[in-house]
Amino acid sequence: MRGFLAWTGFLVCALGLQTTLLPLVIPEPWRPDLTRLLTLWLALTGVPRGGPALAAASGLAVDLLSGGPLGFVASLRLLLYGVARPLRGVFFDHQPLWLLPLAAAGPLVEAAGASVLFHFSVPDASIAPDVWGVALRQVPGDVILVVFVFLALEMATARRARLGVAR
Repeated sequence: MRGFLAWTGFLVCALGLQTTLLPLVIPEPWRPDLTRLLTLWLALTGVPRGGPALAAASGLAVDLLSGGPLGFVASLRLLLYGVARPLRGVFFDHQPLWLLPLAAAGPLVEAAGASVLFHFSVPDASIAPDVWGVALRQVPGDVILVVFVFLALEMATARRARLGVAR
């Protein structure tokens, strides 16, 4: 229950930051996506349980607050969860430096998914290059912020203490 409450609290804070504070400080194509990092946390740690549903819920929340098509970001979050989930327990617990390339892969995985969705929904549009440009600009912010987001979630959920993971 503690993990669910902590993750939900972080989701609400991340949505608030993404929609109110970060737009004032960081311009649009460079702005990192905090909810993507929360989805990465779900996939790599399994805390809280119900990862796919929570990943989809975070995407739906982004869709609702951004005014985008309902389900678009939710499908991208599910794709990211599906790609990162097999790595649970492999890299993160004992080799935390693997978080950096995994955080860099997050925007790229979602750009690939968005390109496929755009191709099938609007075959004649050339939106894909724009999606890749935004994704590449978001990589540095995600790589920097993943460390802080994961440390804060570790402290809030006490996951390592419960699992007895060696430091």
